[in-house]
Amino acid sequence: MKRLAFISLLALLCCFISLNLAAQSASTATIVGQVVDPQGAVVTGAKVTATNQATGVGRSTNTTSSGNYAIPNLTPGSYTVKVDAKGFAPGSVKDITLNVGDQRDLGFKLNIAGSTESVEVTTAAPLIETTKTDVSTAVTDLDMQRLPTIAGAGGSVNDYAQLALTAPGVKQDTSGLTTDLIAPGSINNRGNLYNVDGANITDQLVSGRDSTGASIDEVQEFQVITNNYNAEYGQASGLVMNVVTKSGTNGVHGEGHMYFRGRNLAASDPFYNNGFLDPTTGLVPSTETRCPASDFGTNNIDGCARAPFHRKEGGFTVGGPFIKDRLFWFTSYELSRQGLPLTLTPFGSAITVDQPVNNLLYSGKIDYKVSQNNTLSMRYAVDRFRSSNVIVQTGTNVTPDDLTASTINNASFNVGFISSLTPTVVNEARFVFYRFITTTSDNTTAPGIIHPDGTQTGADFCCPQGGLQKRYQYIDNLTWTHGKHT
Repeated sequence: MKRLAFISLLALLCCFISLNLAAQSASTATIVGQVVDPQGAVVTGAKVTATNQATGVGRSTNTTSSGNYAIPNLTPGSYTVKVDAKGFAPGSVKDITLNVGDQRDLGFKLNIAGSTESVEVTTAAPLIETTKTDVSTAVTDLDMQRLPTIAGAGGSVNDYAQLALTAPGVKQDTSGLTTDLIAPGSINNRGNLYNVDGANITDQLVSGRDSTGASIDEVQEFQVITNNYNAEYGQASGLVMNVVTKSGTNGVHGEGHMYFRGRNLAASDPFYNNGFLDPTTGLVPSTETRCPASDFGTNNIDGCARAPFHRKEGGFTVGGPFIKDRLFWFTSYELSRQGLPLTLTPFGSAITVDQPVNNLLYSGKIDYKVSQNNTLSMRYAVDRFRSSNVIVQTGTNVTPDDLTASTINNASFNVGFISSLTPTVVNEARFVFYRFITTTSDNTTAPGIIHPDGTQTGADFCCPQGGLQKRYQYIDNLTWTHGKHT
């Protein structure tokens, strides 16, 4: 029964195959090279094995008649590469670092068996990429640890995507329409493509990401492609981001963090402190009338208390092995709570209200080495966003009952199965389910009114409204390696 179920699954995946003989997965890397003897003649039939140093999972291939080899669909990380050939001493290189999207050249010159011991290089070999033409930048795990991040376009949590601003030509939209990233030569974010572990998280109806995709501590690294990318990214005309999340290793590793900030570390908005000119007298209102009654007399700065503000965030990641060298787990959790002051200007006066935002992200991931030639990866992720007292398509000249509340729920399930069918044929099959639910509700059911001075009271004209998206992605990427290239 198990064999029948496995065959049925393969048959189903074959229904969605899109044969691509030159594709590079959006979440992996490739090693290519040539094996020669001491005189420079090619060595055919040599076995080349790349082993992930963190998990002990290896992938093998054989050199062709031209002595070339290629090992595609490797998970980013540090690798040991070994070569074994009949009649030759084995060779190996350690600490080969692969970033997402890399296609590294690594050649070997083997010694005759018995003439010398096996030579092992323990420092990272100088590697170049001679087979790639795209313009790309890698944001590595060290960058993720050391560079500061800010909240991005999709929520209140710190956003890894903001580190794409370190790539040449990438900028942030300052038009006021969005706060998303813009690629060199683009005028908006509608041409961007975001892939997380090979799954497209770009909103299919409007623009931008459906969600953050992962917490910053969960992301291992990502690649930013800005120009001259391959046809496999046909859905993009702007920026392409290929993101890889962390996986468990043979050791148990994790981290945790907490962060707090209050109003004592922030200055108030000038309108909050000074109010607006009285429309009848043309003068600044008195302290008693311009300060919120609940804050007057406490923590005074220029006669008014500082505007209410708080930010609390915390989370953790942890991962390890279920079975050493075979089955691994990883989980992530992050919660961000923030309250911002929002100053409204109804009828020419200033009113400050709290604008709370809650953002929760959590995920779980399993990686399984099914056999020497097959690996399975599964990830489930949730992103929940809640905000209140939101302005939708109006100015600040509204009363608090004209504001709205927003709820966004994202959930995704990503399954990938990589198979080495032959020494020169590798297949990546992937199934992704994505659900996106959003609701926007009014603060009141009272009818909306636009007053002569433009002030709006009552329910906002936009709402209530909501949306539901369910997306299914079927990806089958068959890579045939012939000679040195994929």
